[in-house]
Amino acid sequence: MKKIKIAIIGAGRMGKFHLETLKDMKNIELVAILTTPNGSKNRKKLKNKYKIKNDYENIDEMLSNSNIDAAFIQPSVQNVYPIAKKLLKNKINCLIEKPPALDIKKVLELERLTKKNELISVVGFQRRFYSNLQVIKKYQKQLGSLYSISVEAPESFDVIKNKKKFIKPVLKKWFYSNGIHMIDLMLFFANSKIKKIYKITRRIKEKLCNNSFNAIIKFEKNLVAQYISNWKSPGGWSIKLYYTNGQVLISPIEKTKIIFPKNKVIEIKNSKIDEKYKPGLFLQNKYFLEACFRKKVLNVNAGTLKDAYKAMKLINLFEK
Repeated sequence: MKKIKIAIIGAGRMGKFHLETLKDMKNIELVAILTTPNGSKNRKKLKNKYKIKNDYENIDEMLSNSNIDAAFIQPSVQNVYPIAKKLLKNKINCLIEKPPALDIKKVLELERLTKKNELISVVGFQRRFYSNLQVIKKYQKQLGSLYSISVEAPESFDVIKNKKKFIKPVLKKWFYSNGIHMIDLMLFFANSKIKKIYKITRRIKEKLCNNSFNAIIKFEKNLVAQYISNWKSPGGWSIKLYYTNGQVLISPIEKTKIIFPKNKVIEIKNSKIDEKYKPGLFLQNKYFLEACFRKKVLNVNAGTLKDAYKAMKLINLFEK
């Protein structure tokens, strides 16, 4: 079988997490790693550790000198879109870390390029692939119909700002940059169209952006979701799924309890894969590479640019 030639864009934490999964996968070749000049130290370390063929500081040089089939894109948030756009234009399959852009229209542009060039593009919503969430499907018949979802997504925004890691335009779009994960999971579980939203959005002692979001969302299929995200609180995301014959408690996101009547409780443990790697990442990356091999979308559960667009569209409604 022909090996897929892979480029890694970015040498931060996510780059390392991706490389840890890729080193244990077959039929791939790590041909390039790209960072800005500021990332040269980490880039060189990763190149040597994971035996990556070439390293670059210029994307055009990389494209001219390395034959690439697929790229894992995880640079600074503000650089994701321009890099993804250039790679898709050059007919390279892309796994794009969230958010794929800070402007919803630009996400549609990436989707257009994906279709035009008949490529595979996946957005890094790896929580969809968490083993403890995948197991819920096995109990679907016993649980019955999903009729209510409750999501809590607090953020310590002051702590995030004080790290001085993110530029101002990214902080102003922090809901896109990080909160999008929980919005995507809510839409993933709901799996139906939104009919109506009742919301209260506030700004509590914050100059950059709104920081308190409370909403009731009415979906089709007689499903209602409650979403709460306050950014003056310590973190700790959680989801409750209410079914006609049971309840699922996901708190924290890496742990799941399935609760049936008469106090029957099933605790879901993480798979060995999720214990070994960053949870969800190995299965997500494996799916992406298999889709690249076969040149077609294989798993409807994978996060796509369409899913990112839907999540960002909902975030836009919250922010108004």
